[in-house]
Amino acid sequence: MGLPDALGHASRAPVAGALLAVAPERADLIDRPLEFFLADNDRRRALCGALRRIVDAQTMSRAEARRLSAFLVRDLDLRRRDALEDFFPALRRRARPTDELEPVLARLTEEGRAPDRLRKQLEKALADPAEGETLKLRKPLTEAIRAFVDRELRCVAIENGIVLAIAGLRLQPADLAAISAGMRGRRA
Repeated sequence: MGLPDALGHASRAPVAGALLAVAPERADLIDRPLEFFLADNDRRRALCGALRRIVDAQTMSRAEARRLSAFLVRDLDLRRRDALEDFFPALRRRARPTDELEPVLARLTEEGRAPDRLRKQLEKALADPAEGETLKLRKPLTEAIRAFVDRELRCVAIENGIVLAIAGLRLQPADLAAISAGMRGRRA
């Protein structure tokens, strides 16, 4: 078995020259969910940088497209579920009215549904046998990638600058333990 690929999934061999390079999920931080979310936001930011380079190159290998699709299906879905099922409910219970957190959480919840457009464009490109091993990025796919990158970077900024800052003040050890348990269960 080779090194983990750019998104942390086991691969048989590393992909030479791959533009899509993002660190694997930090499972060692699950017992400290706020630190996990910060580290995961760094991964998301790195992914966005790699995606910008791919858009600039106007091509993506099939392997990169598959890894990105797997990231959207697995990693982002897990992260969305972590937030919706455990993190946001705990934070809503502890937040004070003066935190004015509800509109922020509502926006992040809505933004979390958006990767579907990019996933559909990737699936369409991967299904086209005429593409060969290198996918030429057509306008709908580049637009979907750019929109995804903009949205992800906005969400990361909001999470780091507002949500995680308030969570660090409001969440109690029991809340953090429950969030961690939910995260563990989803990854078992």
